Amino acid sequence: MSEKIARIELNRFAAFEDLSLEFSPGVNLIIGANGTGKTQILKFIYSFTSFHKIKDINEPVIDTDSNSNIYAQRRLTQVFGIDSRSINMLYKNYKPTTLLGSFYEAFILTFNKSILIKFVDYIEHNNLNPQDVESESDLSTNNKVKSKPPSLGEGIALFALLLLIAAAAKNFKSEDKFINRDDISQINLEDKWFKQNFVSTFIPAKEIISNARGFLSTYNRREIDIDITYADILESAYLPKLREQLAPELIQICNEIEEIIGGKVVIEGEKFFVESEFLKLPMIMVAEGHRKLALLYVLIQNGEISKDSIILWDEPEANLNPKLQQEIVKIILALARLGAQVFIATHSYFLLKEFDLETTEKDDIKYITLYRDKDEHNKIKATSTNEYSKIENNPIDEVGMDQLDRKFQRARVKFDDANNA
Repeated sequence: MSEKIARIELNRFAAFEDLSLEFSPGVNLIIGANGTGKTQILKFIYSFTSFHKIKDINEPVIDTDSNSNIYAQRRLTQVFGIDSRSINMLYKNYKPTTLLGSFYEAFILTFNKSILIKFVDYIEHNNLNPQDVESESDLSTNNKVKSKPPSLGEGIALFALLLLIAAAAKNFKSEDKFINRDDISQINLEDKWFKQNFVSTFIPAKEIISNARGFLSTYNRREIDIDITYADILESAYLPKLREQLAPELIQICNEIEEIIGGKVVIEGEKFFVESEFLKLPMIMVAEGHRKLALLYVLIQNGEISKDSIILWDEPEANLNPKLQQEIVKIILALARLGAQVFIATHSYFLLKEFDLETTEKDDIKYITLYRDKDEHNKIKATSTNEYSKIENNPIDEVGMDQLDRKFQRARVKFDDANNA
């Protein structure tokens, strides 16, 4: 049995002040208004289950604690699409509780109830890393500046600072430690983390295989503002088919996809085609909804999606009509029943309702709602349930009910107008 993600804790990370989520080993549906961090959760999980996809790292094997900080930070910046020198953008700035600053746990990732990752970060009072500060330099102009005697105002400020230091020293405990600049942004990974054979796939919201030709060479050679999940999914799609035969359940899924899209998916060079008995259609000419199914087909054929997979899919409903969303739900449930763990971020009422209608008592499914609590300065919180009818703070249902109310009101006005005519 493959490892399952059981829990994450996010503290002052990305959009979250502090958030703890427990997951189902089957299907996890994450819903919430825009800006509540649904995609960030998917990307965070993907970052730490896809170390084998790290680029620009020379060491072929990760097996020592000394490399963990490098690998974890590199993967986070790649997946979140930020410059490696700007990793602190992911950690919410806050005022430390002492003059010296403070440690805090930014996140914990748990597999099968066993904590495998802890992150510890240190933010200085001025929110700058020591290595970013150039001595004897003006940071805004990078020009050398000459020292000069302090003004009266600067002298008063310095005296106040000394008083603060004295107060902090008075409260300093013997077990407290001063921070070395090498301790900044540490990510400590336990040894057994690297023994996990993760098969993790992140499917971005935007379709990419119709524009595949030349994408990877451009991405690898040029600075373009596209996060690495698009390059990762293409590299996964380009992998050749497995030698061994697929499980019967996976063959059945592929057959159903062929029926829907009208043929098999084939790759020639860097281009994808849907090939039937009479026609070979370039993917750019295939309906966008069918392209998503074509991508699933390829990933199942080459083993990137299997019974041991961790599948993270951002808004699978995008550009799909309700009929195709229904097919997607059936495929996802079939994969989960084989043993895959699935995470989906969605805005679709229809998709949620289809999961509600298609699941059985044997299916393990969890609905997770992210919302902003106005009573706590819009802090992001979460509720979860295994039953659709018990979902709380559901913006999708709220909008649906509002539309229904307005529809009845409109019908009532027309009815009254007709009776008064």
